[in-house]
Amino acid sequence: MLALLLLTLVQLTAGKAQAASQYNYDCSFCHTMPPLDSATSKKDPNTGAVPGNHAGHATSAVNSCVTCHGSQVSTYPMGHRNKTIELSDGIGYSRKIAAGFVNQTSVPPNPMGTCSTATCHSNGKGTLRATPAWGSAALTVPGGCSACHDVAPSTGNHPTAGTKHGNYYGLGTGSCVKCHTDHSVQAKPFAHATSAGHRAIEVKFAGGGSFAANQCSNVYCHSNGRGTYTPPTWGGTLTCAGCHGDATTNTLSGNHAKHVNNAAFLGTNYGCVECHSSTVSNDTTISSFANHVNQTKDVAGTRVGTPVSGTCSTSYCHSDGKGTMKSVTWTGSTALTCKSCHGADAAPA
Repeated sequence: MLALLLLTLVQLTAGKAQAASQYNYDCSFCHTMPPLDSATSKKDPNTGAVPGNHAGHATSAVNSCVTCHGSQVSTYPMGHRNKTIELSDGIGYSRKIAAGFVNQTSVPPNPMGTCSTATCHSNGKGTLRATPAWGSAALTVPGGCSACHDVAPSTGNHPTAGTKHGNYYGLGTGSCVKCHTDHSVQAKPFAHATSAGHRAIEVKFAGGGSFAANQCSNVYCHSNGRGTYTPPTWGGTLTCAGCHGDATTNTLSGNHAKHVNNAAFLGTNYGCVECHSSTVSNDTTISSFANHVNQTKDVAGTRVGTPVSGTCSTSYCHSDGKGTMKSVTWTGSTALTCKSCHGADAAPA
């Protein structure tokens, strides 16, 4: 009786009991950040993982949720648990209805919908791509690249079948790294997609050079191999003369002009294949793309002999015709006369 009396007095004098604020709730208390993927069509009650691909899209920051769920997520009170998943209109989710997504947390549709207007699923130039259904297997590289980009894009001078870039670099995604950052080696290979529509497409040459005003500048593969660069326009075309010059304008490097325009002197002109047979088959046809634009001057042919440090040391056309070879320098400016090859020995007879 005494205990009951004391309890009654305590209840009468204490007033209404209030629960103290014991916990500092944040998004990660319920969802984890980013939310875990269940890899099934249902929520995992043991881990809290939900159907979808949150892990590949969100980060540990709450603002990473804004892109798909709207800016209100950063100010959500605990009372937002209304069995409705809110999505931004801009992503074009195919299952979104006027009433919202009712009770998809416990009874999600299978399969889920797709996004059709999200800029991060585009080719970066305005062509939007429908995504795989939410919750599908995550994209992988290099196969997943074609979900957004054509491999290779048909625009400009991308390496498609029969094009110069295609012949040199191949037609797969491995050719992309010649002019773009190699995203395939990054921890999140598709993270660059979030910048689509927010900046220009990044062009970064593996071998140096720059891209501006739709032109490539100081790029080795658009040079004569001796430090003179040609700035081609993206989408344009170049002939051999575009980089190397030609005999007509006398713009070839070194002593090319004396060999390809020597009909009046020797009665014949040499073609490219005379000295570059490992690279070309005639004056306009490249027979080995591996030997062209490889930062090496591949010199070989019936007229060359043995090239040594910029000289032709065993070339028959620089001899006296009786086995005595005359070493000439490729960049030399001394004019040759008959005696440069004949009659120049100590005992001419």
